Amino acid sequence: MTNTNYSSGGTSAKTTYTAPPAAPTTNYGGTGNALNEILYSKKQYDAGNKGWAAQNAQQYYSQLDPSESAAVSKMNTQQLTDYINSKNQPAANTGGDTAAPVPNIPNYGMNTGFVPAAPAQAPDYTNIMDTIRNSYMSDIKSQSLSIQQALDKAIAASQLNVNQNNNQLQEHIRGLTNQKAQLDDAAQQLQNRRGGFYSGGLDYQLSGINKNTQQATSDAQRDVATRNDAIYANNSLLAQQAADTIKQLETAAPDKIRELIRQAINDERSFGLQEGALTGSYNGNPTLAAQQFQWGQQVDSANLTGQFNGQKTLAGQQQAWNQQQDTINNNAQYGGTYNGNKTVQQQQQEWQNRFNYGQTIGQFQNGQQTLDAKNQAFNQNVTMAQLTGYLPDGTPTSAQQQQNLANLWNVADATGVIPDSLATMYGLPKGTQTQAAFQFAQQLAISRQNANTSSNSNANSNANAQFNQLMDVWKATGTAPAGLEAYGVSQGAAYTTGAAAKAAEPKVYEDYQANIDKVAQRDKKGNITNPEAVKKYISGSPMSNYEKYRAWIASGLEWPSNVEIPSPGE
Repeated sequence: MTNTNYSSGGTSAKTTYTAPPAAPTTNYGGTGNALNEILYSKKQYDAGNKGWAAQNAQQYYSQLDPSESAAVSKMNTQQLTDYINSKNQPAANTGGDTAAPVPNIPNYGMNTGFVPAAPAQAPDYTNIMDTIRNSYMSDIKSQSLSIQQALDKAIAASQLNVNQNNNQLQEHIRGLTNQKAQLDDAAQQLQNRRGGFYSGGLDYQLSGINKNTQQATSDAQRDVATRNDAIYANNSLLAQQAADTIKQLETAAPDKIRELIRQAINDERSFGLQEGALTGSYNGNPTLAAQQFQWGQQVDSANLTGQFNGQKTLAGQQQAWNQQQDTINNNAQYGGTYNGNKTVQQQQQEWQNRFNYGQTIGQFQNGQQTLDAKNQAFNQNVTMAQLTGYLPDGTPTSAQQQQNLANLWNVADATGVIPDSLATMYGLPKGTQTQAAFQFAQQLAISRQNANTSSNSNANSNANAQFNQLMDVWKATGTAPAGLEAYGVSQGAAYTTGAAAKAAEPKVYEDYQANIDKVAQRDKKGNITNPEAVKKYISGSPMSNYEKYRAWIASGLEWPSNVEIPSPGE
């Protein structure tokens, strides 16, 4: 492979690099690979280019997951190299077969015998990348050195101007000093010629000479200082420009390097593709055209012989399948079995027979009763309840309860005193005379006539009847009996029309939510541990059926599957 020249594009000479060896065992990844970029930055950091290395590496740490980024940041160059090698190391072949792995290609039930070439290992561009980076960074150092040398030369030249200005100033000051001495001497001689007597004119003349000399000296010093300051300011500007230029070179280095690396890798790939097109081999593997040619030869042979690697072709398989399907259809139609197994038609017929038998006897094989059997059992229970006055669980029917109540009243009529059980039922004092209790019972009977006695609302009817009884006792005695607490009435409260109206208002779930939460006991997961107590409290509350359903579901209880969900307003 020919060698190619790449450089940073600066004024320095171009650097030649050598192409990498074929199929290396270690691959650091191409340009832009996060681990590879961080590895190179660590190398540059160790070489002394710390500012650029830190800037270049920082943008790639964020591409790693947090745990890997933290671990990589603590690795030195060798540790990171070993880590990358371990990630890119191919899996060990434990089967003793050194052949390249075969891709999973669909063969539609046939062993084609065609083994495509294994994917080539990705080329290692590390040598190219390192060469380009080192070359470009060397160019930056050379350019930076040239800029610094030019700056030093300019500053040295300007310093000569400063020295020259200072020398000229000193020479000018010496001339002014000599001139002053000559003027002072001339004034003194003039005074001497006039007889040497004291004269104020001499002092005035000497003072003027001294003042003029000082003014000329100050002007000269100020002029030189101004020129030197301008030189120093220009030196500072040149130094700043030099620093900015070097900074720009270093800042642009990562992008420049990446561009040169991309160009170099593209050239390498283009060369490999051109070589593959000419030779039919790329990285030691046959090209797609060569593989296609091999496949075409095998397909042509299969079409001619009807066999492909010792197996029937697709046409042969189709013929065998048609024959097998004919056999299946014949066996299913005349025998009901195929290969000793029942056909779908036979299984369907047996299921229909079992279903018909279950319908006849009222119960299926899994023990589940039919709907007709359930209805018959229900009707039997209803008939027995009507005959005996009691449900199967021993609960008396409404008619039986009325009969028991009538029996107690007969006893009261016969004795003239309300029986204790009847007094307890109505909240009357034990021993109450029959006549007063009878009048109270007549009023209570009127309210009971409006109660709902249907089987679906027995619980509500009982609750309403009990409520009406308690309300009548409250009204008759003027003092609230026990049992009205759930309606907001405390035991012993005085009877008023407003309080009675408020107690009779329809109740909703929210009126009992706090009490239900107190009754319910829950474990750490929030599950109710005493569901029967909660169910009993909700069922005995004066809420409507729908509000009881709301309370039931809100408390986390499962609504019985055999009970219809009430509608709002029920």
